[in-house]
Amino acid sequence: MAGESPHPAQLHLVQLRLDLPRLLRAARLSRYHEDKLDLGYLVHTFLDSAFGAAVVRPFVIPALSPTMEGGAGHTSHVEVLGYAETDAEGLTRAAQELASPAHYNVLSEVLSKPMPTVWPEGRALRVGLRVCPTTRGRHPTSGKEVERDAFLAEVTRTNDKDVPLSRERVYTDWLRASLDRAGGVSLVSARLEGFRLVRLLRRTQGEERSHKLPQLPEAWFDLDLEVRDGAAFVELLRRGVGRHRAFGFGMIVLRRAERR
Repeated sequence: MAGESPHPAQLHLVQLRLDLPRLLRAARLSRYHEDKLDLGYLVHTFLDSAFGAAVVRPFVIPALSPTMEGGAGHTSHVEVLGYAETDAEGLTRAAQELASPAHYNVLSEVLSKPMPTVWPEGRALRVGLRVCPTTRGRHPTSGKEVERDAFLAEVTRTNDKDVPLSRERVYTDWLRASLDRAGGVSLVSARLEGFRLVRLLRRTQGEERSHKLPQLPEAWFDLDLEVRDGAAFVELLRRGVGRHRAFGFGMIVLRRAERR
């Protein structure tokens, strides 16, 4: 019927296995700065080159988790999980059509599964989430809009040294507010699995594009959620949480579903 919104595309969970030496070789051909290595940025540029911009997004690189020993620097392959509206066959076909030979040969394996289209209200879920908990505001001296660690922003806002702030509490409050704005789920409990400050490679906009390396927070959470609106939850999976979702942050990874 005219005027009706199109039915949302099927969402797929995709698992990619990337050959790390070939990924670095392809990056060198693209003039990627190896001295400013940011694996999230590197995978972002590869995914866009291999499949097309924003096809696999959001995504996460599990080996970056502080709870995993070794990390990506001690392996010849990198595993990537992501959400896409295309299954493994479609992604492989897109890479065959669009990718350069250097990027195409980075792919060692492409797997996928369709995600549920219906999530009942009240469903309890255990999920993992890597986020960049930041806020935007005016710099106190320059007046320019800047992105700041949510914890440091809260320290500045309270300006009370007699009241110690917990980084986990501040990040949990930030996360709860982000999920409330998105809708679809309520946050039941949150556990901060790991935190660190990381240098994230970004390119400036405009005619004279350059690279910058801002230091921003990386937080890994283990969460218990409850579905409030099934359709909104699917859109939350599709979109992700917080900023820098195109670079490996914000993907909700279902760990274990618990039936009531």
